[in-house]
Amino acid sequence: MNTLNEQKTLITIDSKFRDSKFTNPGEFTYILNETIKNVKSIVLNSIEFPNLYYSISSARGNNFFTIKKKSSGTIYTIILADGIYSPESMIAEITSQLNDISASASATFAISLSDLTFKVTIDCNVDFDINFENTTDYFPLGYYLGYRKLSYTNSVYNGSLYKYTSESIMDTTGENYLFLKINDFGNVLQDFGRLSIMNGEYIRKQDKQTYFAKIQLNGPKMSMIFYNDTGVEGTRKYYDFPVAIDLRKLQISLVDTNGHILDMMGFDYSFTLEVIHYNKLY
Repeated sequence: MNTLNEQKTLITIDSKFRDSKFTNPGEFTYILNETIKNVKSIVLNSIEFPNLYYSISSARGNNFFTIKKKSSGTIYTIILADGIYSPESMIAEITSQLNDISASASATFAISLSDLTFKVTIDCNVDFDINFENTTDYFPLGYYLGYRKLSYTNSVYNGSLYKYTSESIMDTTGENYLFLKINDFGNVLQDFGRLSIMNGEYIRKQDKQTYFAKIQLNGPKMSMIFYNDTGVEGTRKYYDFPVAIDLRKLQISLVDTNGHILDMMGFDYSFTLEVIHYNKLY
């Protein structure tokens, strides 16, 4: 009579060994050297991820906003270069561009970040409007600055300056987590709504995706994120197959919170899978 012997095999997958070195490491196919038969489950044993992708970019459509001088109707656009920003560096870049605009607009635009409340204020000596609206499903630049509306047309006047202060605090961190997708394996359901804009308001169109693992970004930008399986139930990242399968081809992708493939900017990452499978004993 046949009996089954459970075995565990550790597989380290490094995106730098993908077939094409010139494609985005955020999505690639990995072929194992040998087929692993009768796979019962897979566990994410560890991951090493460089938190270096750009949260602000033209591709995301969240790197700009416009201001309009009410007296003339002239619209000026502030555009940030793609990159990784701290609150200080973002304020400095916007300040530089507002200074250039002020020189040509016969007005004095300024932006400041409160050391007490961490809220942002944009002000001017003449009345103006602000528009943060974009055309992608990512939150616009205003959201990172703490503004929760898409446009502002009723400034607060204090006798010398017209002002708009953000409702929330400034946060340039970006996502707090990502998803690891491997084939169609997984029991991590993201039930979310894709962001769109209608009549100047945020609208969520419901969607859902299933992933193999949720990766918490528990470190700052420009750092390495490490995860190691502790074996504690409730924190493990694994998938049990309803029926044992043979494993050879892996379609791997890193996905952001909006359900899009992450642009890794050419940076590679690695992870280790613990594959639990059966060998037949005769």
